Amino acid sequence: MANLYRLASIVLALALTVAAGVTPAAPQPALPGGAGTGSAYTADISVFLESVHWYERGIKAMPLPKETFQREFVQAMLASLTPAQFYAKATPVIARYITPAQAATLSAMAGKRPVPMGQQQAALQAYWTMEKKVGLELGPVWRELSIEFMQRLEGRAIAEIRRGVAELAEHPGTPKVPRLNKVGLPYLDRLAELTVYKIREEMNGSDTMTQACREAGMETALRAASLMAKDGIPAARRALDGCERALETKEKNSERVFTEVRAGVLAMELPASGRVAAILDREAGAFHLLALKYGELNRQLLAAQRRIVDLVESRRATMSLEGEQLRFTSEADVAEFNRNIGDVESLAKAIKDLAQQQRQQGILRNMDLGDGVIAE
Repeated sequence: MANLYRLASIVLALALTVAAGVTPAAPQPALPGGAGTGSAYTADISVFLESVHWYERGIKAMPLPKETFQREFVQAMLASLTPAQFYAKATPVIARYITPAQAATLSAMAGKRPVPMGQQQAALQAYWTMEKKVGLELGPVWRELSIEFMQRLEGRAIAEIRRGVAELAEHPGTPKVPRLNKVGLPYLDRLAELTVYKIREEMNGSDTMTQACREAGMETALRAASLMAKDGIPAARRALDGCERALETKEKNSERVFTEVRAGVLAMELPASGRVAAILDREAGAFHLLALKYGELNRQLLAAQRRIVDLVESRRATMSLEGEQLRFTSEADVAEFNRNIGDVESLAKAIKDLAQQQRQQGILRNMDLGDGVIAE
C-alpha cells in the first residue's frame, strides 16, 4: 500500500478577505502631494504637529467602530502606530495646504525660535485651513497604514502556525494543540488556533489511517511470497478491506473537522457574516472536491491492488514463486500483471502529487511534516 499523505487545508486565507471590511475606505483615490515633501519637509511639519499633539488629539476624537471585530482591529493598530509613522505617511496630503517655507516657520515656532510675525500668521493660517479640510483626504493614508499593519500581523500569525505545525510533526498523534503566541489581534489569534487545530486533526487522521492499514497487514500482504502462502489470498483481501474501511473513517473525520472549523469561524461573529459564510461555503466546496479526488485515487489504488490479488488467485495452480518474483506460464498473464503493477505505481504517484500540490499552495510550503511530502 502506498504511503497516505496528510492533506491540510488552511483557514487563515480568510483573514485578508475579512479584514478588507475594517480599513477606512477612501472616497476617492489619493491625489498627488504638494511640492517639497522630502525628508526636510517631513521633519519640519512633524516637529510642529508633535508640539500641538495633532495626532493624539485626532485619535482621541476618532469614533471607534461599534462592531467588536472592527473596534479591536482599530485599537490594535493605533496602539502600534507612532505619531512619526503617521506623519511620514500623511506628509504628501498635508503638503497640499502647507508650503515648505510655512513648514519651516511652524517648526521654528515649535522650537521657540524667533520668526517674523507676518510669517507666523501666514503659517498658522495654512495650518488651520489644513486642519479644517484635510480629514477626508487622509482616508487613503489610513487605508495604507491599515494594510501594512494587517500584513505585519498576518506574517506573525503565519510564523506561529508554522511553528505550531512543526511541533505537531515532532510529536505525531499528540492530543494537544500547540500553544501559539498571540499576535495582538483577537480574531486573527483565533483563526490561527483554528488553523492549527484543523491541521492537527488531519495529520492525526492520516496517521491513524496509515496505522490501520499497517495493522491490517498491507505492508506485507502483496509481497510475492505472501500471496503464494497457504492463507495468502484471504489475508490480502482482509488487508485491502481493512485499509478501505480506514479510508472511509478518514474521510468522515475530515468532514467532521471542516464542519467544526466552519462553525468556529462563524461563531466569532465577524462583520459581513453573510460574506464570510459565502467564503466558507466556497472553501467547503473546494475542500470537498479535493477530498473526493483524494478518496477516488485511493480507491483506484485499492482496486488495482485487488486486481493483482484476483490474478494471482486465478493462476495459482499454474504459477510459481522464484526467489521474490512470481513466475507466470502465459505472456498474457505477465502483461496483465505488469499493467496492474504500473497502475499501482502511477496511482501512488498521483496521490503524492496531489498532496504536494496542495501543500505548495498553502502556508506549509517547504515544510517537512515527516509524511514524505515537501512542496518545492
